[in-house]
Amino acid sequence: MRARTDRHLQDGDAAARLGRRATAAWVAGLVIITTLVLGGWLWLDRVEHARGQAAVALAEAVARLGQLRRLALHLPELAEPEGAALALGELEAALARLRASRARPVEGAEARVGAGGEPPTYDREGEPPAGLELEAFLERVGQAVAAARAGEPPGREGLAELRALALGPLSAASERDLARLEAQRAALDGRAHRLRYSVLAAILLAVLAEALLLFRPLTRRLVAQTAELERLARLDPTTELLGRGAFLAALDRALKTRRPLALVLIDLDHFKEVNDADGHAAGDAVLRAAAARIREVLRGADTVGRLGGDELACLLPEVAEARPLETVLSRLRTVLHEPVPFDGRQLRAGATIGVARYPEDADSAERLLRAADEALMRAKRSERGSVGRARPDDVPRVERLVRALRALDAEGPPDGLPGLDAALQPIAALPPDPRDLRAVRGFEALARWHHPSLGAIAPEELCPVASARGGAAGLGRAVRRRALAAFAGLGREVIEGRYLAVNLAPAEILHGDLAVELEADLAEYGLAWSALCLEISERVVLDRVSGERLAQLERLHELGVRLVLDDFGTGSTGLAELLRLPIDVLKIDGRFVAALTRDRKAREIVRGTLGLAAGLGLEVVAEGIEEPAQAALLAELGCRVGQGWLIGRPLQGEALATFWRARARSAPGLLALSG
Repeated sequence: MRARTDRHLQDGDAAARLGRRATAAWVAGLVIITTLVLGGWLWLDRVEHARGQAAVALAEAVARLGQLRRLALHLPELAEPEGAALALGELEAALARLRASRARPVEGAEARVGAGGEPPTYDREGEPPAGLELEAFLERVGQAVAAARAGEPPGREGLAELRALALGPLSAASERDLARLEAQRAALDGRAHRLRYSVLAAILLAVLAEALLLFRPLTRRLVAQTAELERLARLDPTTELLGRGAFLAALDRALKTRRPLALVLIDLDHFKEVNDADGHAAGDAVLRAAAARIREVLRGADTVGRLGGDELACLLPEVAEARPLETVLSRLRTVLHEPVPFDGRQLRAGATIGVARYPEDADSAERLLRAADEALMRAKRSERGSVGRARPDDVPRVERLVRALRALDAEGPPDGLPGLDAALQPIAALPPDPRDLRAVRGFEALARWHHPSLGAIAPEELCPVASARGGAAGLGRAVRRRALAAFAGLGREVIEGRYLAVNLAPAEILHGDLAVELEADLAEYGLAWSALCLEISERVVLDRVSGERLAQLERLHELGVRLVLDDFGTGSTGLAELLRLPIDVLKIDGRFVAALTRDRKAREIVRGTLGLAAGLGLEVVAEGIEEPAQAALLAELGCRVGQGWLIGRPLQGEALATFWRARARSAPGLLALSG
């Protein structure tokens, strides 16, 4: 199991590393794309800035050409007296604008373009081709304007020459300059357009490259790793069978097909013993061997899972006849009972099986599981290693138990359960003498619960229900207090010299305050320790008597409480364990008593039990006596005490008190009670 656990951890680490690599790839892709976007934006910003400069220069060139032609049109007017004054103003304005444009051709471009930094300047080396001629022209025009302003208008020939110069070479040079600036701006427009598409293409290429070179292989590996982890999550790491959730999902899918199937629950026998005696590695070896053997027996279409602990499950679809199912069950029993080799020795193996079929036994997954589980429990109670089959009343009875569980949860502690009571059944000497009340040795308390809505719930139903909710100890005390009250209520003439036997749940034995609680309960009803007899089942011994349990039992025994080992012979109590227990009485199970008159083996078992008890100095009580022949045979075999309906039926409440007080007042004392 350690190797499989390490494998799961390694798979998890690999997935984590793969996830980190994928995250790093995403971050790297984001950095690359961000760099491309920022670099493209900065580059495009510079191009746009250059476009703004070119646009301003172009606008200034257009303005210069317009001013030059305007100045040329107004020059001849200087020679006309009537128009000289108006021409002077126009010429001075045009001349000032041309000189300003010549000195700072792009002045104010910063404000017009809206860009930061220094305003663009006009490089002297890049001035218009006719720049010197323009300077000379402007100088001459300035002189002409100054002369006209001084009252000495220039001659018509000079003005005509200046006009021809402005409209001729200078205009042509300005137009060439304008064309050059226009071409420069068009080039910058194309450059900006290409840059935008280049940046977009680079980003798309980067995304595509990352997708193909990084994300595609990483995604494939991540998907494969995720699928593997999901597969491992569905499997039990020890047996590599389906886990509980995956198996139940497979059961749901199979039932949706509406085809017949069988559900087989397998409980591995001796698994706890192997774990305790040989360690968990040995237990894992038993589990793995069982899983491998089940796979060998079943078909490929069958499903096998581990529901938890030592419980395995098989789903057998298309099982329409009983004989093929019997064959599979027989083979499963055979292979699962073979020893499991481990560390040079053979481990004890075995399995108990419960079977339920769809749709014969149940019509849903939940009810089918309940039916198979109940069949398994019945097989375990009957004989380890056997096969139990679902019965028609299993599901309704189990559902009734579920309702009882909910009632326990809803109604709080057992002390407050409505309808909870204790019935008392007499225990008397054998053979029973209905004329002698003195034959009664004591009474056994039997739990009774008559729920207001569920009706009567038998003890064999009530106790497992309480144990399933961890309330066995509380239920035990609640029943015990009711039994003590009923016992004390019979009066001194009935209870004097007799005892009350109450069942002690395994959980109660570990209760550290059990002796304190018992002392308080006995004191409340005015009873001595000797009036109490505690019955413990063989399950206590089967779970191995721990030092803590043994100390608790010995303490109670020292206080004067008699201890009874109940249902003796139905389990597999080791004699060494029996010797350790401070037991006073062995109680023979009613199944042996019922078979006593017709089964020689049952008689020999009872005879052997009586001989064993005599050798150990223990008293024996036979329970379940219902026929006079059984009582007579028990007495013949040497059993001196018994209980059962032949001796007296359990009564409770007022009927109990009335009956036994009446018998106490009558001299003979009839023991055979009527219901």
